[in-house]
Amino acid sequence: MKTLSEEVAGTQLQIEVMDAAEAQATDTTLAAMYERAKLSTLASISRGTTLGVPLSPEDLAVWRWRYPTVYRWPLAPEQPDTPDRQLVLRWGTLPWPVPAHVCGLIQHCLGEIGKGPRLVDALEIWTPELHRQAPRVASVADPILVGWIGRRAYLLARWAEALEPFSEIRARADSRRGRTALRVRNRYLFEEVETGPWEWRVRQAAAWAGWVLA
Repeated sequence: MKTLSEEVAGTQLQIEVMDAAEAQATDTTLAAMYERAKLSTLASISRGTTLGVPLSPEDLAVWRWRYPTVYRWPLAPEQPDTPDRQLVLRWGTLPWPVPAHVCGLIQHCLGEIGKGPRLVDALEIWTPELHRQAPRVASVADPILVGWIGRRAYLLARWAEALEPFSEIRARADSRRGRTALRVRNRYLFEEVETGPWEWRVRQAAAWAGWVLA
């Protein structure tokens, strides 16, 4: 991973992004053969494991706590459901600006640059907004880019406030207040509750956890 600075939507941001030159398949010939044969599991195994920072189940739980919303390409297959669920939306509906360096990495992972092999089965941008429908107003956010190879997740890039030390995010997520905020979030997102009586609790949880009400 390399750290650099880039202006995004008029704001100078710090970005931590995987060098696209490092994102290579372990055996592109074998992976391509399996792709043509529609053997997706073998194709996934044959693709690179040097793709960003591997995320353990514990890491994923912390990042899921931090980011309520996921924009996924392709929309299927679904990742395993967890108690710390996220709202999953279509990749193309993302309203947040994405740095040029991250866009280049996305194209590389999808095999668009030089028509190379696709290096991931799925890409996701995780964002901090807390809402029941996709937001209409775009602004600078602090997302992360996650790539999936089979059921293995890799952190590919993060920018803006997502560069907060991971240990601090984990401490907030593991705290009693963090667990309470997650229960409020899940009920707000996935249960039919009236926003009136719950509005103050949602706003309180969002303000403390760093979620953006949209």
